[in-house]
Amino acid sequence: MSLQAFPAFATHWGLRNMAMPTEDNDGDMARDQSVAVARNQSAEARQRLIAFALAVLPLLCTLLQKIQKLLDEDFVKVVDALSSTQHSACGCKRRRVANTPRRQTVHRVQWDDILHRVSQRVLFMRYYRLSQDTFYHVLHRIRPMLVREGRHPSMLQLAISPEIMLAATLRWLAGGSYLDIMIIHGISKGSFYDSVHLVLEAIIHHFPLAFPCSDVVDIAKISQGVKKLAGGNHVFQHSIGFLDGILISIQCPSLQDTPKPTAFYTRKSKFALNAQGVCDSEMKFVYASIKTPGSTHDSTAWNNCNMSNWLQDTGIIPPPYYMMADAAYKSCERILTPFDLQYANTSTDNHRLFNLSFSSLRSKIECAWGLLINRFGIFWRPIRCKIVVAVQIVAVCMALHNLCLEYNRADNILGTYDGPESEMEDSSGRIRNDMVPPEHERIMSWNTCCDAMFCIYSPTSRHRQHG
Repeated sequence: MSLQAFPAFATHWGLRNMAMPTEDNDGDMARDQSVAVARNQSAEARQRLIAFALAVLPLLCTLLQKIQKLLDEDFVKVVDALSSTQHSACGCKRRRVANTPRRQTVHRVQWDDILHRVSQRVLFMRYYRLSQDTFYHVLHRIRPMLVREGRHPSMLQLAISPEIMLAATLRWLAGGSYLDIMIIHGISKGSFYDSVHLVLEAIIHHFPLAFPCSDVVDIAKISQGVKKLAGGNHVFQHSIGFLDGILISIQCPSLQDTPKPTAFYTRKSKFALNAQGVCDSEMKFVYASIKTPGSTHDSTAWNNCNMSNWLQDTGIIPPPYYMMADAAYKSCERILTPFDLQYANTSTDNHRLFNLSFSSLRSKIECAWGLLINRFGIFWRPIRCKIVVAVQIVAVCMALHNLCLEYNRADNILGTYDGPESEMEDSSGRIRNDMVPPEHERIMSWNTCCDAMFCIYSPTSRHRQHG
């Protein structure tokens, strides 16, 4: 080491008090002595530094061990706290802790407990819109489509029973809120909507609205029912149903449902679907078509139906059978409509009598739509579903409406309305007998009205006069 670099070395190692050698010009001996002294002092400084390091090293090792122990204990907590903070900031779900069990115990509500609460016959019908016999009849038909196969036996114990799935769907169609249905039936929101979709598809599959097109016997049976409704009069003996449309209120469709949502906005300032329906003399729906938006005219909506083509094809529905519709439809040989009195010339009285008799019969389709809307409360407000699901809801409600008329005859169907009791209903919800005229009086008044007409109007003659 040179003498010029020695001051920096001494300052670094704390050797300021050491003697500073000087360069002597007298000879090499003095220079060697100075170098030897400096080397000795440097060796002593190194020894002192080594002793200090050996004394401090155990303390550093102990400190590092304590720090490592603290990190091992709190590492998981620190990482979870940081991850939860980051996930909450970005809106993600928190990661599951390793010690948390994967599946918690689920306690399902049993159908027997719910059935015990609504054990009364009238209460059960007002709650689910079906009698218990009809409920189990529907359940027996659709049960195979509600039970999911291939599940582990332990998972089947936690699965929702088909009774709960059908009951929750019926209560929702009756007008119940999904929040109340979730609490009463013990299911989550996702399970509720999954059950609704499964039940709707199962009912549509097992209870379709199929008109007997090629079956001449069934067509003649429907025609005989209309003739019997007319009191045996042969004026409308070949009618096979009553046609009319209705607007089903829905929410504003999205662009994902239809490329033109404005087509569903009607003249009544609401979004709706145009549903075309045909019923028989017993107010049962035998055909339905929900294909067109609410702004479509009834006549245009009917022309887009399959049954309109069936009537035009004589091989499917043979003449002289025809439909009875209101003035919104075009009169032809297969569609009978009332007279337009503006074009009546000399037979005005006869035309009015015909229209009176015609409207008395055609009111069955109006009553059928009214019963459908009053029975299922989901139609009391706009349906908040996609268009495809709304169409399924209408079809299912029409099928259930037919089942109510077929199996619920022991109980009055109007008793299922949840509104205030009218003057025509007694305390049990049934129609008072003293407010309804006897059957023979209604038939006599109908025959009197028909006999008062001077001529018989057929669809063919009506079509010629309108032409």
